[in-house]
Amino acid sequence: MKFKLKNPIKDTLFTEENIVSVCRCLRKLKKIVINGITVIITDTDSNRTISINGKEYVYKKFVHRFEVEDDQAIKEREAGNKTIDRNQSIVCLIPENTKESKEVYKLYSGLPTTVNINIPLIIDAPFELTTSRDSVLECKWNEIVRSEVYSAILEIINIDKKINGIKALRFLNFGYDNVKSSYFISIFSAEYLNDLQNKEK
Repeated sequence: MKFKLKNPIKDTLFTEENIVSVCRCLRKLKKIVINGITVIITDTDSNRTISINGKEYVYKKFVHRFEVEDDQAIKEREAGNKTIDRNQSIVCLIPENTKESKEVYKLYSGLPTTVNINIPLIIDAPFELTTSRDSVLECKWNEIVRSEVYSAILEIINIDKKINGIKALRFLNFGYDNVKSSYFISIFSAEYLNDLQNKEK
């Protein structure tokens, strides 16, 4: 299938970095040509590899599966016009490349959003997004997904600590509130996603 844009996009947008960013969490496309640049996405149970013109970006892959049991959240998500599967998954990618692991990643829901992640982890979660698909809505469904994202991060820490010891704590990011004299979680740039006070049980 080929798409042609009415107005051409500037070539400066088609950098390797931008293409990798867009393609990191594509779910069904496995081969795509963008402005003459061929991208091939290969998945195994434990890895995802993105090849761009012979250069490979390799990620360790963790899949956290969960079931949404809240009927109200499912109805809200369906909004009367689509069917939502109760069985959902969150895919987390850890870059194998040291240079890439220092990047600030975006939160994904298939494609990147405007929400930054403050830990060296790429998270693709089935959040319900705003109409422009750039930010996460505050709703019952997303409270459940948010809770499962933290469960996924804890699973990764438990697995990673067996290999990397204390370095597994790189997947946590805390801040300190001088006014309240307390620590707080600061994994996402969107405060709503850091709020575990209303975390689903």
